[in-house]
Amino acid sequence: MIIPLSEPEAPAASTSCWATLTPEAKCERVLAAAGEVFAAHGLEAPMSEVAAAAGSGMSSVYRRFPSKHELLAALVIRRMEQIAAAARDAEATAGDRWSALRTMLHSIVERQAADDFMGEARARVADHSEVQAATRKAEAALERLLVAARDEGRLRPDATTLDLRLLFAATRAAKRVEPEQWPRMLELMLDALEAR
Repeated sequence: MIIPLSEPEAPAASTSCWATLTPEAKCERVLAAAGEVFAAHGLEAPMSEVAAAAGSGMSSVYRRFPSKHELLAALVIRRMEQIAAAARDAEATAGDRWSALRTMLHSIVERQAADDFMGEARARVADHSEVQAATRKAEAALERLLVAARDEGRLRPDATTLDLRLLFAATRAAKRVEPEQWPRMLELMLDALEAR
């Protein structure tokens, strides 16, 4: 079974007092608030908006994430970890890894459609060592899934993780041209990856 890519549920600022939260819950709330703020206002949104959305003070945010760069890195690392986990789950699917790959890619692209800022965030923190490590792990998990799908004869033999990166870029671009048509771009890209 493939686990959908979703963010952990963060407590709403209005229902839980910041002071009563555990350190882990505070971190989760800041990450969830940052995702919402950056999705709505772009990466130039100030950290003060993130703090307000989290229901915390600026100093509380900066204690957990000393800079916006570190906050963006944490969001990207989380996404890479989710992608790696989804790829491992898809690879573990017995019998039809092509269908598991398609389902996983649809889930990733659907999530990407909801938080389009993530591609830009990843580019901004590409030099971060933990982002690089998380990216390598995600790419390795995706490569193992591609090998399994190729071995079943459903994925074209020359498909690589670069093709998946191109798929993600193409669907992001499609969203900017025709926001509701990213599923069509995804289907066209998946069709191009299927073995003939």
